[in-house]
Amino acid sequence: MPEPHIQFYSTAELEEFANIILSKFYHTEDVLPVEVDLIAEKYLGIDIIDFIGLKEHYGLEAFLALGKKTIYVDQFLMDAEAYLNRYRFTIAEEIGHRMLHSDLFKSVESVEEYFEALDKVKHFQMAKMDKDAKYLAAAILMPTTTFTKLTTDYITELDYAGNILRYAVVDKLSKNFIVSFDSASIRFDQLGLNRLIPKE
Repeated sequence: MPEPHIQFYSTAELEEFANIILSKFYHTEDVLPVEVDLIAEKYLGIDIIDFIGLKEHYGLEAFLALGKKTIYVDQFLMDAEAYLNRYRFTIAEEIGHRMLHSDLFKSVESVEEYFEALDKVKHFQMAKMDKDAKYLAAAILMPTTTFTKLTTDYITELDYAGNILRYAVVDKLSKNFIVSFDSASIRFDQLGLNRLIPKE
């Protein structure tokens, strides 16, 4: 059986992928958060189904079973309100794998087949695949234009500077986009928005 074709992407390409997805499925930039469930289920035709004990028994929070057009998610992650940020990022990351690595997961229908698919991939390939999917997930959840606009708005309205201002802005962004503080902080750096923060 031939090895699956694994393609790697630049950040510019991943940003463009996100723009394409958002232009098709997210038309109102003022509406937050981006509804990743809707993108997955309504527009990509992928069901999101809970899987009892997925993390406990298999060490996974979610996996893409593209052969069944399904994202399986650990039931606890799916149901616990305290993990909403993590759940949203997980769904966005699986959408990322769907967009970037469909060749690898196209026949997967079970968790066993998911691990079999991963066995075909070298460790360095898997690391880059995960990195690309995470980048695309962040770009989907935190669209560049809206994220940058809110950043400039918050910088204007908050009476701080330097690291204190950066923390306050990122905290507000994380709440607006319903992502973790760390995810918003990484996205802030990806977009080079530190340049907008006045020095103390």
